[in-house]
Amino acid sequence: MEKNQGAAAPAEHLHDSPAQVTPETLVGEIMTRDVLTAKADQLVVDIVQLMAKNRITGLPVVDDANHLIGVVSESDIIGKAGDTVGDIMTNGSWTVGEDTPLGEAAELLLRRRIRRLPVIKGDNELVGLVSRSDLISFFATHVWTCSWCGKGYRGFYAPSSCNNCGGETFTIKAPDLT
Repeated sequence: MEKNQGAAAPAEHLHDSPAQVTPETLVGEIMTRDVLTAKADQLVVDIVQLMAKNRITGLPVVDDANHLIGVVSESDIIGKAGDTVGDIMTNGSWTVGEDTPLGEAAELLLRRRIRRLPVIKGDNELVGLVSRSDLISFFATHVWTCSWCGKGYRGFYAPSSCNNCGGETFTIKAPDLT
């Protein structure tokens, strides 16, 4: 994990998630690969329309070689004046690599209060996005279950002990939704 240039927004989730997503699952296994982007010379009015049409709150700004150079968000649009994306974009953002564990990405999203993390490789090449919606998918399908009493807990990491029985052993499993 490193501080870098940009942030991203998904076009849509086109990835196939692994059968069991855990905190150790690599970001590259679940990230969105088809990411909408902006160029610094694009008009702000065009980006506003793109964001509204796709119901997104931010876009990564890339150069012609698809290298991340910044991010443009609704805050930039509302709070800054300028004609082009380059005039209003924010430089600098947190990024992750494809080999970053999802638990680390989740911690970064939550602690830094950001909505999405661009996934880069090599020399800042944008290869995908991991977002809070990916985390919601995890929480919707996985529960840490106390091995002693069966009480379930949601979260990326198992609790240190069960507040129901004091048990200290947990397994992660998808809940029975039938």
